[in-house]
Formats: sequence, C-alpha cells, structure tokens
Amino acid sequence: MMNSMFFEKRWDAVMKERASRGLGLLTKQADVIEYQQEELLWQKGLLGDTNPSQLLDTLIFYIGLHLAFRSGKEHRRLRFGSAKEPAQLSLHTDPTSNRRYLLYSEDISKTNPGGLKQRKVKPKSTRAYENVENPRRCIVSLYEKYLKLW
Repeated sequence: MMNSMFFEKRWDAVMKERASRGLGLLTKQADVIEYQQEELLWQKGLLGDTNPSQLLDTLIFYIGLHLAFRSGKEHRRLRFGSAKEPAQLSLHTDPTSNRRYLLYSEDISKTNPGGLKQRKVKPKSTRAYENVENPRRCIVSLYEKYLKLW
C-alpha cells in the first residue's frame, strides 16, 4: 500500500514536470473533412447507395460524421438490436419540427467503459436529422434503405 502511494506521487510529479516542458500536451486530432472532399467521394462513386458495399461505406462515413464517433471501435461495437440487447440506433420523429432523425445511444466507450466508477456518467446520446434538401445524401433515408436490405 505504501509503495503504491509513493509510486502515484512520484508518477504525478514526473507528469507535471514533463507537462511544464511541453511534453504530452499535443493531442492527436482527426483532419476535418472539407465539403469539397466529400463531393469528390460522391463524384468518384465511393459514396452512394447503388450497391450494398457502397451503401455500407456511405453509412459508416455518415455515422462517423454525424454521430461523432471517435474510433473504429465505436463502429465495430454498434448494435442493431436483438431479443437480448437493444439497438443503439433508432429512428424517431421530432414532435416540434416533424423532422425524422436517427438517435444513437451509447452504452460503453473509451471514456465510459461501464465500470463502478463510471456508473454515474451519462452515456452519449446523439441525433442526426434527415437531410430534406438532398434526400440522396440523407443519413435517415440511407439507414432505412440499409435496414430493408438487411
């Protein structure tokens, strides 16, 4: 027990000293995807809904973009629901605007691993509203099409 406390204090001192020198202060960030880059993906046929593979790639792209997924692990853990586990994605309609949206309900993540210390942490809940201006690029419509094919 005593060694553990000593180690924690020593490690804390080392981290503070390194931070004062500027080490470890820069965090990795993903590059922003510009509108022109997304347009190019659509023009080259990498995004779309004309075949199952292309539809899946488009959904993965839009789910990450609109629902703020931070890692590939969140994509891999995404559940569509079963008798034992509820779906993390669900379709809803906003009662005030009458617009449809896709609701993502997080259960576990990098910042909320689900242990005892995190039991009071509120899980992330994110909405992606339908794109009424461009229905072909609407995450809600693409998700509905995917569910019909699934």
